[in-house]
Amino acid sequence: MRFYDVDSGDILLDGKSIYDFDLKYLRQHFAIVQQEPQLFNETISYNIQYNLKNITQEDIENAVKISHAYDFIMQEDFGGFQKKVGSKGSLISGGQKQRIAISRAVLRNSSVFLFDEATSALDSNVESMVQKQLEEYMIGKTAIIIAHRISTIKNCKIIYVFDKGQVIEQGDYNYLVSQKGHFYHLEQGLLNQDLELSFQQEDINHA
Repeated sequence: MRFYDVDSGDILLDGKSIYDFDLKYLRQHFAIVQQEPQLFNETISYNIQYNLKNITQEDIENAVKISHAYDFIMQEDFGGFQKKVGSKGSLISGGQKQRIAISRAVLRNSSVFLFDEATSALDSNVESMVQKQLEEYMIGKTAIIIAHRISTIKNCKIIYVFDKGQVIEQGDYNYLVSQKGHFYHLEQGLLNQDLELSFQQEDINHA
């Protein structure tokens, strides 16, 4: 999106350098969801449809259903679409903020989506539901996903594994696992951590 320009090399979209695109036109085709979304001290509706015109309530509701935000928004004690989220979203949880931001991105209906740890505040069950909805919605679109959780990028067509700023492996999930390289060992390490946490939780439950 050219918030920063590269120090060397080039970035191509459909074989064309991003420097050959009009900047406003370029940015209109991207939607970003960051780990810590920027929300305004306004209503849920305002934050979702921000800077978009001719948006209906039905459009907003369809977007929040894709991000699995509809249920918590409609809870009686939450306040609905007219609830104000507070400064920087201080009145709602991190996971709720991320789902509001995902809804906003979906409503933009852009060609390319950038998800930068966009579901990091969600538990694994909710994240799985959101991912399933997004995968259906993203057919015919492009998503660039930055994540540390293996589950977040497991279904991506191409996974790039970075180490010290360099791409050291690439391929789909099955290929990378079969190579038993860095990605494989990273996944095994994360699985072992998850198992350890599960055992600790079980011990706590039985205490």
